[in-house]
Amino acid sequence: MIISDKSNSEIIKVTINPCIKWMSNNVFFHFIVIIILPLIVYFKTISFGFTRMDDTLIIKYHLSLLGNIRNVRYLFCTDAFLHNPGGLFYRPVQTFSFMIDTILGKGWIGMYHLSNLLIHLFSVFSLYFLLNYLSLKRIKSLLFALIFAVHPLLSSDVAWIPSRGDLLIGLIGIWIFISYVYHLKTGEIKFYLIHLFLFTIALFSKETCALFPILLLFYSWVILSRRNIYKDVLPYCSSWIIVILIYYYFRLRVPHTAKFEELFGVYALISNIKCLPIIAGKIFIPQGLTTLPLYDNISLIIGFLITGLLLWIITKSWKEKNWIVIFGILWFILFSLPPLAYKLKNADYFFNYLEHRTYLPMIGFIVALSFFIVKYLEKMKLSLALIFSIVVLLTFSLLSYVHSQDYKNPVTFFTAAIKSNHTFNAFAYTNRGFAFMELKDYRNAITDQESAIEILKRGDLFYNKGYAEFKSGDTTAAMNDFSKAILLDSTLSSAYIYRSTILDGLKRYPEAMIEIVKAEKIIHGSAKVYCKKGNIYLHQNQYQEAINCYSKSIKLNDSFVESYENKAIAEQKAGKLNNACSDWNTALHLGLLAAKDSLTKYCK
Repeated sequence: MIISDKSNSEIIKVTINPCIKWMSNNVFFHFIVIIILPLIVYFKTISFGFTRMDDTLIIKYHLSLLGNIRNVRYLFCTDAFLHNPGGLFYRPVQTFSFMIDTILGKGWIGMYHLSNLLIHLFSVFSLYFLLNYLSLKRIKSLLFALIFAVHPLLSSDVAWIPSRGDLLIGLIGIWIFISYVYHLKTGEIKFYLIHLFLFTIALFSKETCALFPILLLFYSWVILSRRNIYKDVLPYCSSWIIVILIYYYFRLRVPHTAKFEELFGVYALISNIKCLPIIAGKIFIPQGLTTLPLYDNISLIIGFLITGLLLWIITKSWKEKNWIVIFGILWFILFSLPPLAYKLKNADYFFNYLEHRTYLPMIGFIVALSFFIVKYLEKMKLSLALIFSIVVLLTFSLLSYVHSQDYKNPVTFFTAAIKSNHTFNAFAYTNRGFAFMELKDYRNAITDQESAIEILKRGDLFYNKGYAEFKSGDTTAAMNDFSKAILLDSTLSSAYIYRSTILDGLKRYPEAMIEIVKAEKIIHGSAKVYCKKGNIYLHQNQYQEAINCYSKSIKLNDSFVESYENKAIAEQKAGKLNNACSDWNTALHLGLLAAKDSLTKYCK
């Protein structure tokens, strides 16, 4: 009989320790895990569609423009929603990335989601490299990079297409920092040029990146002790200023619209500042996650408690000169502030903040947290740390998978917002109502519009209810709600247009003309108004007047298919068959398949 001198626990220890050591140092294994875990969590997002929240405005309504690479110059002449005049945001690189997806995907929506997922994977790789570069051990770099990879607060960045700008500046931002430090340490000009190129690309992706110089100067001054004004500060400052001036030169070429529905500046920043502790709280305790968050007491209480913890971490790190932790906290705060300086006028009934804006700040938070934990919990056994990390990662992965499903389609998107706050989120109701309309579920659409009105009595919400009723065929109820909308807001041109359409259908042509003229006074030069005006003439057999109106409509918008179709009908009835055939042919090319029947019947 052979008697072993080793106990079972010692044998297990001998077996496990080499395994842990191999896992800790094998870079190839780390890369495989970084790829597999996020793919498991987010792979289903590739099958998601649009949400009717910004993605339709940016992509769906501009597929023909984005599908042609020759239009790339136009991207630098419009705002983030491809408007000129435009709004506050100018992000041509983000839009260019959508153009690449549109060309490669050829109509496949999953291409946009796939790109989001790939950018996120590259960001996780980059964060792993960054943490390791900053002297964190490989296994610890892996664990914290994986927390970033599957953190539920960042689910929206992967699952929601319009968060592309935040994904880009997160990925590029890491390499802006790394290239900057590389140049300071090596003096090689290639890193300087790479840095400036990346800073330019990031700035044209999202304006938040204009704050990077502050962060970089802090790192070089405090951590690297590079304080030579002429050698270490002025060359970079002058380059950054030139890049920022170039950005603003292009930005100013896109004029602002006269009417804004937003507040921007100090007042918005002050009113939104409580968002900072809420986000910090959700990083530690990811609860209350939703698509369109409104402020809630639970998140505020947790946020303020976590803020107290962060203040203790900052104080302790400052006293002990643990500057890398301070650097990470500064990164988090600095890039959290710009979004807070923007607020919708109807924010309390729509959203107070958006989770996807946490992507770039979260990188700083991970840096700070990783170095703080490593320093003060370094005596914890590696096996115990791995077990705790695995539990956190599995929990976060499950929460991320569940939360990402909220972005599957418009109904799930706005339902998630309603569930999180059904008392105040009027615009989630009204937008879900529009989603139901697209599904021809008019009953639920009208119910949602009524719910929105119960929360907030506004002219546009009454118009939305009237529109749902109009689509369902209840023109009497629609007429009533359009009238209520006009009483609350006499500038709602669409309410006049649909009142005119209803009256036209009832053959009350003089009244219909009065309504469409009112709409015309509100929005001058509208293709839709001239088309509806032409319809009134057409139904009264005044063909030449109708043709004139349709011609004006087409001149204003040469893709307005309804005008081509109705103009062809007027021309056919007026005996101008050649012109009619030409317009039906154009309508067919614009996607109106019904025009083929007219071409077959009249244009042999």
